Amino acid sequence: MVGCCGRDRDAVRAPALQRRHISSLSGREWVTTLLAGHNDVFAEQMGMAKHVFRKLLRVLYTKAHLKSTRYVDLEEQLAIFLYTTVTGLSN
Repeated sequence: MVGCCGRDRDAVRAPALQRRHISSLSGREWVTTLLAGHNDVFAEQMGMAKHVFRKLLRVLYTKAHLKSTRYVDLEEQLAIFLYTTVTGLSN
């Protein structure tokens, strides 16, 4: 049956989107936990070894003059970017 707006009222609705990863950690805590954790887990999540991450962080700070913002420090910004790039996930 078609409603007043031309839409089928009996059509099946798409399920609501659900977050794929649910964590009680804040972004800062998540980065700290990854850096303190196992090297393989870090590499899987970030796509690089910890020492490469730290080197890239130094280069971004010294050469590109990137800085922490009021609410998100540079380390967390880089981790969010890498995680999104490596996994293709946004949350």
